[in-house]
Amino acid sequence: MTLAADHGILTQKVHCFFELTMIEAASTTWVPLYFQVTTPVILALAVSTPFFSPNGTILGVVSVNFDTNSMSKFLAKQQKGDIFILDTDAQIVATSVGNATVPSGSTLARVAGVNHTSAIVQETSKLIMNTFGTISKVPNATNLLYVDSSTKIFTKCLTF
Repeated sequence: MTLAADHGILTQKVHCFFELTMIEAASTTWVPLYFQVTTPVILALAVSTPFFSPNGTILGVVSVNFDTNSMSKFLAKQQKGDIFILDTDAQIVATSVGNATVPSGSTLARVAGVNHTSAIVQETSKLIMNTFGTISKVPNATNLLYVDSSTKIFTKCLTF
Protein backbone atom coordinates (compact mmCIF):
# COMPACT_ATOMS: atom_id res chain seq x y z
CA MET A 1 0.00 0.00 0.00
CA THR A 2 1.31 3.44 -0.83
CA LEU A 3 0.02 6.75 0.39
CA ALA A 4 -1.52 8.96 -2.27
CA ALA A 5 -0.89 12.71 -2.30
CA ASP A 6 -4.49 13.32 -1.21
CA HIS A 7 -4.19 11.02 1.79
CA GLY A 8 -6.76 12.86 3.91
CA ILE A 9 -9.60 11.75 1.66
CA LEU A 10 -8.18 8.22 1.42
CA THR A 11 -8.00 7.84 5.21
CA GLN A 12 -11.49 9.28 5.65
CA LYS A 13 -12.97 6.85 3.11
CA VAL A 14 -11.18 3.88 4.71
CA HIS A 15 -12.47 4.81 8.17
CA CYS A 16 -16.06 5.30 6.97
CA PHE A 17 -16.07 1.97 5.14
CA PHE A 18 -14.73 0.00 8.11
CA GLU A 19 -16.93 1.76 10.65
CA LEU A 20 -19.98 0.86 8.58
CA THR A 21 -18.76 -2.73 8.22
CA MET A 22 -18.16 -2.96 11.97
CA ILE A 23 -21.61 -1.53 12.78
CA GLU A 24 -23.26 -3.95 10.36
CA ALA A 25 -21.37 -6.83 12.00
CA ALA A 26 -22.39 -5.46 15.43
CA SER A 27 -19.09 -6.63 16.85
CA THR A 28 -15.53 -5.56 17.55
CA THR A 29 -13.55 -5.15 14.33
CA TRP A 30 -9.85 -4.65 13.62
CA VAL A 31 -9.39 -1.94 11.01
CA PRO A 32 -6.65 -2.90 8.54
CA LEU A 33 -3.46 -0.84 8.60
CA TYR A 34 -3.76 2.65 7.20
CA PHE A 35 -1.67 5.78 6.92
CA GLN A 36 -2.86 8.23 9.57
CA VAL A 37 -3.09 11.84 8.48
CA THR A 38 -0.63 13.47 10.86
CA THR A 39 2.64 15.32 10.49
CA PRO A 40 4.61 13.25 9.83
CA VAL A 41 2.28 10.67 8.28
CA ILE A 42 2.39 7.42 10.28
CA LEU A 43 1.23 3.86 9.80
CA ALA A 44 -1.54 2.94 12.23
CA LEU A 45 -4.23 0.40 12.96
CA ALA A 46 -7.37 0.53 15.04
CA VAL A 47 -9.85 -1.68 16.82
CA SER A 48 -13.43 -0.46 17.03
CA THR A 49 -16.61 -1.67 18.62
CA PRO A 50 -20.15 -0.29 18.45
CA PHE A 51 -22.33 0.11 21.48
CA PHE A 52 -26.11 -0.08 21.42
CA SER A 53 -29.08 0.89 23.55
CA PRO A 54 -31.16 -1.92 25.10
CA ASN A 55 -33.56 -1.69 22.15
CA GLY A 56 -30.72 -2.15 19.63
CA THR A 57 -30.26 1.43 18.45
CA ILE A 58 -26.63 2.31 17.86
CA LEU A 59 -25.43 4.88 20.37
CA GLY A 60 -21.85 5.23 19.18
CA VAL A 61 -18.54 3.63 18.38
CA VAL A 62 -15.51 3.23 20.62
CA SER A 63 -12.20 3.02 18.79
CA VAL A 64 -8.57 2.76 19.83
CA ASN A 65 -5.82 3.70 17.35
CA PHE A 66 -2.35 2.20 17.53
CA ASP A 67 0.65 4.02 16.08
CA THR A 68 2.97 1.34 14.70
CA ASN A 69 6.04 3.53 15.38
CA SER A 70 5.16 3.41 19.09
CA MET A 71 4.64 -0.35 18.84
CA SER A 72 8.12 -0.68 17.28
CA LYS A 73 9.67 1.38 20.10
CA PHE A 74 7.97 -0.87 22.65
CA LEU A 75 9.29 -4.01 20.90
CA ALA A 76 12.81 -2.54 20.80
CA LYS A 77 12.77 -2.13 24.60
CA GLN A 78 12.00 -5.82 25.19
CA GLN A 79 15.61 -6.98 24.62
CA LYS A 80 14.52 -10.50 23.71
CA GLY A 81 16.05 -10.76 20.25
CA ASP A 82 14.61 -9.45 17.03
CA ILE A 83 10.84 -9.13 17.35
CA PHE A 84 8.56 -8.32 14.48
CA ILE A 85 4.88 -8.40 13.59
CA LEU A 86 3.68 -9.33 10.11
CA ASP A 87 0.20 -8.71 8.75
CA THR A 88 -1.69 -11.25 6.63
CA ASP A 89 0.14 -9.98 3.52
CA ALA A 90 3.52 -10.69 5.21
CA GLN A 91 4.32 -6.99 5.45
CA ILE A 92 5.88 -5.48 8.55
CA VAL A 93 3.47 -3.94 11.07
CA ALA A 94 6.07 -3.22 13.77
CA THR A 95 9.59 -4.39 14.50
CA SER A 96 12.27 -4.05 17.15
CA VAL A 97 14.82 -3.52 14.35
CA GLY A 98 14.49 -1.26 11.29
CA ASN A 99 11.32 0.32 9.93
CA ALA A 100 7.83 -0.76 8.89
CA THR A 101 7.66 1.93 6.19
CA VAL A 102 10.12 3.55 3.83
CA PRO A 103 10.02 6.80 1.87
CA SER A 104 9.02 6.25 -1.74
CA GLY A 105 9.25 9.56 -3.60
CA SER A 106 6.63 11.82 -2.04
CA THR A 107 4.82 8.85 -0.47
CA LEU A 108 5.39 6.15 2.11
CA ALA A 109 5.47 2.46 1.27
CA ARG A 110 5.05 -0.63 3.44
CA VAL A 111 7.98 -3.04 3.81
CA ALA A 112 7.53 -6.75 3.15
CA GLY A 113 9.19 -9.00 5.74
CA VAL A 114 11.27 -10.69 3.03
CA ASN A 115 12.64 -7.26 1.98
CA HIS A 116 13.37 -5.90 5.46
CA THR A 117 16.82 -4.48 6.27
CA SER A 118 17.35 -7.07 9.02
CA ALA A 119 18.68 -10.38 7.70
CA ILE A 120 16.95 -12.20 10.57
CA VAL A 121 13.58 -10.66 9.70
CA GLN A 122 14.14 -11.45 6.01
CA GLU A 123 15.12 -15.09 6.53
CA THR A 124 12.43 -15.75 9.11
CA SER A 125 9.78 -14.21 6.84
CA LYS A 126 11.00 -16.39 3.95
CA LEU A 127 10.89 -19.48 6.18
CA ILE A 128 7.33 -18.71 7.28
CA MET A 129 6.16 -18.12 3.70
CA ASN A 130 8.00 -21.18 2.32
CA THR A 131 6.66 -23.41 5.09
CA PHE A 132 3.03 -22.26 5.14
CA GLY A 133 2.50 -20.34 1.88
CA THR A 134 0.48 -17.66 3.62
CA ILE A 135 0.44 -16.06 7.07
CA SER A 136 -3.17 -17.12 7.66
CA LYS A 137 -2.11 -20.81 7.64
CA VAL A 138 0.45 -20.45 10.45
CA PRO A 139 -0.83 -22.36 13.51
CA ASN A 140 -0.66 -20.43 16.78
CA ALA A 141 2.42 -21.06 18.94
CA THR A 142 4.37 -22.59 16.04
CA ASN A 143 8.11 -23.04 16.57
CA LEU A 144 10.39 -22.79 13.55
CA LEU A 145 14.14 -23.28 13.26
CA TYR A 146 16.13 -21.76 10.40
CA VAL A 147 19.68 -23.04 9.97
CA ASP A 148 22.29 -21.99 7.41
CA SER A 149 26.07 -22.44 7.41
CA SER A 150 26.67 -19.92 10.21
CA THR A 151 23.31 -19.05 11.75
CA LYS A 152 20.55 -20.72 13.73
CA ILE A 153 17.36 -18.75 14.13
CA PHE A 154 14.64 -20.02 16.46
CA THR A 155 11.25 -18.43 15.85
CA LYS A 156 8.06 -18.59 17.89
CA CYS A 157 5.02 -17.61 15.80
CA LEU A 158 2.05 -16.28 17.73
CA THR A 159 -1.09 -15.54 15.74
CA PHE A 160 -4.04 -13.33 16.56
